[in-house]
Amino acid sequence: MKRLKKLILWGIVIIVILAVLCAAAIALFFPKEEVKNLALERISSVLNRPVSVETISTSFWGGLGLNLEGIRITNPDRFDEGLFLEARSLDVKVQLWPLIKREIRIDRIILDKPVIFAKKLADGRVNYDFSLADTLAPEEIRQALPEDTRLSSVAALTFDNMTIKNGRFIYIDDSLNTKISAAGIDLSSCLASPSAMVFRPSGSLMIDTLNVFFEGSGISPLAVSLDFDGRVDLTKGTAVLSLSDVMVNDNLLNIKIGIPNLKTLDYINAEIKSGKMSMAGLLEFLPDDKKELLAGYSIAGVVSTTLSIKYNATVEDGLRYDGEAEFGDIAVSGAGIPVKSEILSAGASFHNDYLKLEIKKGAIETNPFSGSVTITGFDNPQVYMKLIGSANLVTLKRFLPESENPELTGSMNYDISARGELRKPSQMAFSGNISIKDGSYKATTLPESLNLFKADFAIYPDKVTVDNLTTVFETSDISFTGQIFDLLPYLLADSTEKVSPPSMTFELVSKRLNIDSLFPEAVPGVGVESTEIDTGLIVPIFIPLIDGHGIGRLDTLIYSGVEFTDINADITIKGRKIIITDVIGNVYTGRVKGNSSIDFSDPDNPTYYGDFEAENIEVNDFLIRFSSLGGHLFGKANMTGKFETSGWDVEPIINSLDMSGNADFSEARLVNFELAKKLASTLRFAAFDEEKLRDFATAFHVVNGRVAFDEMEFISKIGDWNLAGSVGFDGSLDYRGTVLLSEKVTSELVSQKGLLGGFSGLFK
Repeated sequence: MKRLKKLILWGIVIIVILAVLCAAAIALFFPKEEVKNLALERISSVLNRPVSVETISTSFWGGLGLNLEGIRITNPDRFDEGLFLEARSLDVKVQLWPLIKREIRIDRIILDKPVIFAKKLADGRVNYDFSLADTLAPEEIRQALPEDTRLSSVAALTFDNMTIKNGRFIYIDDSLNTKISAAGIDLSSCLASPSAMVFRPSGSLMIDTLNVFFEGSGISPLAVSLDFDGRVDLTKGTAVLSLSDVMVNDNLLNIKIGIPNLKTLDYINAEIKSGKMSMAGLLEFLPDDKKELLAGYSIAGVVSTTLSIKYNATVEDGLRYDGEAEFGDIAVSGAGIPVKSEILSAGASFHNDYLKLEIKKGAIETNPFSGSVTITGFDNPQVYMKLIGSANLVTLKRFLPESENPELTGSMNYDISARGELRKPSQMAFSGNISIKDGSYKATTLPESLNLFKADFAIYPDKVTVDNLTTVFETSDISFTGQIFDLLPYLLADSTEKVSPPSMTFELVSKRLNIDSLFPEAVPGVGVESTEIDTGLIVPIFIPLIDGHGIGRLDTLIYSGVEFTDINADITIKGRKIIITDVIGNVYTGRVKGNSSIDFSDPDNPTYYGDFEAENIEVNDFLIRFSSLGGHLFGKANMTGKFETSGWDVEPIINSLDMSGNADFSEARLVNFELAKKLASTLRFAAFDEEKLRDFATAFHVVNGRVAFDEMEFISKIGDWNLAGSVGFDGSLDYRGTVLLSEKVTSELVSQKGLLGGFSGLFK
């Protein structure tokens, strides 16, 4: 046993002596400059490009050591940049004893301040292709080497510590207009071989600044750090690499990569998991030109993801991926966001040509909602989305003018779905329900407060059903029910699409509709001067292209001080023209019927047309409202006529009003007629406070703001009258006419003395 120990001790001594002698022999017979030149010649020959080193030193203490300082490897010809690699120093320490067994065990590899410049030209040539160097080896050597020599050499390589200090890497691709640069690279790694042809690389990597530029844009600088651990089995040709605690800025990732065939690299599998990453941090990964689109906006919240990637190079479209994501407290704010929207909790799942986002809990201005969006076929996206929620209408107050002191109340519930091709929203199929309850609205600009509004809408792919749209003002109420066909396709179509206008059927019902209270009077009456009318409240409305037909039923309609009752009408909408036909109702104890239309083809100057018939209208009621003759003429009248006018405001409507018609009277009585009294007083015959009129008829027309009567003929006790003139909307009178005195009145005049004096007084 002692003999064995002595032999081992002497063996160690002999190895040390041999190492010292080898070092001395190399130093004696191979000076440093010759060693340096020999090494550079061989390295340059292998790399097929010039290599320079400022100094080379070797050592044998503790193993074979090699230190190179001032390393430079130049680029191939036709590359503008001079150097492919530059480093301050390379320090390598190899164990001697394993070399005897054809194993390379490296104690350390330290590369200090390397700068690597890789480039791909527009024509595809690169400066990092060293494949041509193989052809430089002598033919007899290349023939003698077995095919797996290179693999066997790698298989015998291990190292305890490989370090890169403060490195820098630059990659430029002219064909893609791309540049990647990394500065402050620190690598610490080791390579172990637990069994033959099996290797375990591990270590850590840090990059202070990573920059990516492409197509004139770029990504904000990134800081990267990670730990890695892997397993490479050269016998099976497989490799697995785990990147743990990957920090990209403040975002944490874990990545696992598997390569089932190292020889072909046809298959690659990867799994990526992230911790909770801030949305603000993720925006740092966006290119600069995309960030400009988000300027002025703030996005808060967190997201975590799990992603699986499979790549098969042997088939077309061999990239497959699927994953999931969880979102929390997502909020977007900024000057261009009209409402505050939040996604408090949401999840997403995705794979090739498929994405589903499910919003579990969201809020719009504190109004809760939930929903989902599913997109399939990214080349031609098909979408299905659903949105469910409720809203307090008071939150919409912020969109109303503050100067009007608005007060808005009510609630809304909605459940809406849509399905179809995302690029053609006009062809998407919508369905769902919208319900509005207990709504009210007040504002200083409203003539009357809207005390109640409510409605139920049912949405179908081809129509929208309006159920019980009810509005109640202080003096009026309106209820609307109907169906609108093809409304959404019309509203969602772009300017290039030819879409038929929507159509509708409806029923309009009102117990009381007071136009005078809801809108300014269109025709001023007695005691109402045009200066008293606030024409600023008459707001032109936009009438969309739409076809429709419906009926209207109004128990009471008040317009321009006139009360109409029991009104029924047919309403037709054609384009931007509203046509009201077969109007029947009661007015002034009589009946009225007619037709009218409003044409909004010129939205700045709408035109109105109509015709009417009235039966048994009480004349005095009519005169009181529209002239100063009220209280003087009583009886029943039948009237027919037609009218035409245009404009939005009162003045242009009156000035352009053109109306003509005929009227005949029955049971007419003339009471306290001043013209008759003045005639009797002047001619000194007995006057009558009330006279019955016979055969009373006239034609009339309205023009230039005046109502003119043509040849108004009637017979009274005084005589036969023939009057003509006009009544202005301002209350002024302009009349002229003749009277053929009756025989009785004539006899009284003839029997009077001074007849000529009486006539003379009349003319005065």
